[in-house]
Order: sequence, then C-alpha cells, then structure tokens
Amino acid sequence: MPDHPVPRLHPALLVPVLVLVAGCGGGTDTASAPGPSPAAAAPTSSATAPTGDATEVDVTATEYVFELSQETFTPGTYTFVVDDAGGAPHALSISGPGIDETSDRVDPGGSTELTVDLQAGDYELLCPVGNHADQGMRMTITVG
Repeated sequence: MPDHPVPRLHPALLVPVLVLVAGCGGGTDTASAPGPSPAAAAPTSSATAPTGDATEVDVTATEYVFELSQETFTPGTYTFVVDDAGGAPHALSISGPGIDETSDRVDPGGSTELTVDLQAGDYELLCPVGNHADQGMRMTITVG
C-alpha cells in the first residue's frame, strides 16, 4: 500500500467534468466528405428533439429538389428524415413562426433527421448547402 493519501474530488466538481464528457462524440462522421464542413455549410440545429410524439416526414433530397412524403401539416412535432438520393451533399433548413433550424449536412447515400415543433403558419424549407436553394431546392409548406 502506498504511504501517501489518494486525492478525492469533491462531488460538485464532477458535474462540469461529466457535462464535458457527455458532450463529446455521438455526431455523424462527415470528415470524409469533400467540401466545407457541416458547420461551414450551415449551422446545426440545437433543438432537434422536442418532447412528445413526432410525426415522421420522409424527405428525399436530389439535385435540386426536395420531395416530401406528405403535403398537409397540422400544428405539432415533426421529425423530418432527410435521405440524400442525389450526387451532392445536402441539408434541410426550416424557418417560419418560432423556428429557424438546420439539419446536419448529409452526404450522398446518407440520411439525417431534424425534429421541430410546427405552429400554424407558413414555413420555408431549403437546402443551405452551396447555391442549392437558388437552383430550386426550396419550398414552402403551410401548417394549418
């Protein structure tokens, strides 16, 4: 046994350490994709998991169009599942009443999710990668 005492951390000091450790990892790997990083392409959403049951909406992203699995929306929580079926990276940005969120960038063949609470009103959906929105990768949905 060693002759010196083992130092102990006060429990209050463990909380910041655990928060830092919990924040590491768990993201999607986009490092192998050419071009700008997801953060450079668009800001990532900080509110991807509101509480409650979410309605899943499949979003197929190709050059330069989004196709949604549904056309009508009522107020509530939705998870937009973006599948990149094109040949370039894409992402989904949603802005409207109370919302300005952007998904992670997704590479061809991959997918990402964005969960948001939609209120009544009009929302713009667009691809914030490069000039994709200017090439027609934008649409408006109405939540009623």
